Amino acid sequence: MAVNAKVKETFGLYLSKTAHIRDNFKKWFLFSFIVGVVIGLAVAGVHFVIYDIIWFHVRGFAGNGILWFVLPAFGILAAAVLVNKFSVNPWIHSTEEIIQAYHEDNGRIKLASFPAKVAASVLTIGFGGSAGMEGPSIYIGSSIASWLKRTFARSSFTDEDTRWMILAGGAAGIAAIFKAPLTGIVFGLEVPYKDDLAHNAFIPSLIASVTSYIVFVSMIGTAPLFKVPHVFALNNRDLLLSIILGIVCGLTARLFVFLFHWSGSFLKRVTGNFVQRAVLGSTVMGIVGVASLTIFKAPFALGSGYEAINSTLAGKIAAWQLLVLFLLKVVGTSATLAAGGVGGIFIPMIVMGATIGGALGGLVSARGPLYPILGMAAFLGAGYSTPLAAATFVAETTGSPGFIIPGLIAAAVSYTVSGRRSVSAHQRFHRQTVLHRIMERRVEEAMTSDVVTVPANISIEEFVHEYVLKYRHKSFPVVNDHNLYGMVGICDIKRIPTCDWRVAQVGSVAVRDVVTAYPDQNLAEVSELMSRLDIDRLPVVNPAHPKKIVGVIASTDIVRLEELSELTEI
Repeated sequence: MAVNAKVKETFGLYLSKTAHIRDNFKKWFLFSFIVGVVIGLAVAGVHFVIYDIIWFHVRGFAGNGILWFVLPAFGILAAAVLVNKFSVNPWIHSTEEIIQAYHEDNGRIKLASFPAKVAASVLTIGFGGSAGMEGPSIYIGSSIASWLKRTFARSSFTDEDTRWMILAGGAAGIAAIFKAPLTGIVFGLEVPYKDDLAHNAFIPSLIASVTSYIVFVSMIGTAPLFKVPHVFALNNRDLLLSIILGIVCGLTARLFVFLFHWSGSFLKRVTGNFVQRAVLGSTVMGIVGVASLTIFKAPFALGSGYEAINSTLAGKIAAWQLLVLFLLKVVGTSATLAAGGVGGIFIPMIVMGATIGGALGGLVSARGPLYPILGMAAFLGAGYSTPLAAATFVAETTGSPGFIIPGLIAAAVSYTVSGRRSVSAHQRFHRQTVLHRIMERRVEEAMTSDVVTVPANISIEEFVHEYVLKYRHKSFPVVNDHNLYGMVGICDIKRIPTCDWRVAQVGSVAVRDVVTAYPDQNLAEVSELMSRLDIDRLPVVNPAHPKKIVGVIASTDIVRLEELSELTEI
């Protein structure tokens, strides 16, 4: 009998483990594969609309200065109106929305805004706004992953699973648009943090990125994004200059990050509404377009900037022109996104890095693509706090893995010099513990909604027998005509002699100056307040009706929520 029991226990454990493996295979491998296929198709479709339809025709007006003023301004203005009128959260988009959803909303993305934001990115980039296609690609990828997760809701996905999945979707978007699956994987893991990795997203990111890459290149082709010789000689001088270039790019990236954030704040201060902000910003971008046409006879400062990068790599732009192009790209990108245009910052920073590297190469009489490519890695590594993704990007998009070592050196130096300042306002420094994530959740997620309230007109004796001994709470909300009157606890009734408990009412001893909480407050704020005031329980009230109790939050509720989250992670 003992042997049979042991066999049954072992067999049961085996079935449990195989069920766990089966669930993980279904969630991570099968689901990630489906996500990758859909994202590859979607990104290819948007790529076709932007580059093969809109930009192809817009590029045909290269000799018309007036149109190069009007077209970018029109695209940005139309995108700003579209997002503000038809989006539920127009103030954030592209990569930033994904990072925020990952950290603050358990991976939930507001899909109602999806059509407006994708259309706005097409208008912004297609008509020449200085923004990158990787922004909408990441947004499309993460939104599709979020949507598919809801579609497959029966697959036992947790909130934590959803957070990893939107990173995998974003990674798949990067892998497709840059034809760089490793860059997609690394960027997806690296971008949420300034000095850490979201390692739990690795397997789904790997599957989704590889799949989306295969789907995308089957329609677009496998040619690398940038054209460079695959063989070059690397010597000690180049390694030393890669360190110097890293320092220069780290400093200039700090400058760009400052101007980028300042421009957004400045336009909000000096304009009354989004229309005025869009008009002012798009006008600046229009001026950038005219300047680009005048100086380069080409729209190098407009759109994604692939043409400018390839011309820089080919050595077709003089050093002084590269510095001018850097300034135009800084102003244009800041104006485009501050005005309400929708797009990414990744590729504009790649253009900026290429110009800095090319200019330095010109100063030291070093021809060839090496320094522009190292500048790309260094500037991206500093500006987005993603040095690993920056190095893999230049290797994959040039088809030359030999750039990885000098690219890593330049990116590491620039990342250090930049002080980890980032264009992203929502990146965090470290992965958070379960407790940190718990403390960012809202009060309504932890509070007790079935509130036990005490009428103000009952006696203390009745309160002790009917409430304290029955429910064993340390304190209770006191109500008068269903409205919050105060709080009463054991320490309050001790002030009244026991012989007077039968006649004294609860309302006479209740604390009237009550500290309350709101359902949408985060637990960290409420927990700190309870600790500072040495309060164990707080009534939660309706913000619109401060006397209407909707719940009670206690320290035990927060502890219970932490325990449940730890069990979920297990």
